[in-house]
Amino acid sequence: GRVVEIAEEAAGRDDLIFAIAGSGPMADQLAAQTAPLPSVRLLGDLSPQQAHLLRGASALAMLPSRPAADWEETFGIAALEYQALGVPVLASDLPGFVESCAVDDFRIPVDASPQQWLRRADHLLERRDRYSTVAAGFAGRFTARNSATVLLTAVEAAAADRLALQP
Repeated sequence: GRVVEIAEEAAGRDDLIFAIAGSGPMADQLAAQTAPLPSVRLLGDLSPQQAHLLRGASALAMLPSRPAADWEETFGIAALEYQALGVPVLASDLPGFVESCAVDDFRIPVDASPQQWLRRADHLLERRDRYSTVAAGFAGRFTARNSATVLLTAVEAAAADRLALQP
């Protein structure tokens, strides 16, 4: 996958560790691909508490999603989870991440090369303190109250439109 391509490009760098959590139908293939890459750590399935600790201990989250025929990133909840902990993210520029990433620097074109991913990651890491503050402030806006207000406003607008159409 994309993370493997980026990790391969980063081979020889001792300042980056790629921690990959989870498992799935491609776990064996992923293990084989990453075996020669000392900077990759396959963590397997994590409990929610372990995943939270991993997110909090990360310097940067890389979320290199690609479009698929049977799946679409509708909202990048993982990006928001990292940012809530003050961790900057670097995500594919897919529609779901437009809403869930604090600034344009947190998104990169889907077709960006591994070299471009690493250059952007270096940019974010060099300015981590600034981007950490931006990330946490942005994520703090996604409260239950704010989400409920957005939903209620949408429902009220839809109801008003429906009433306006009635004779």
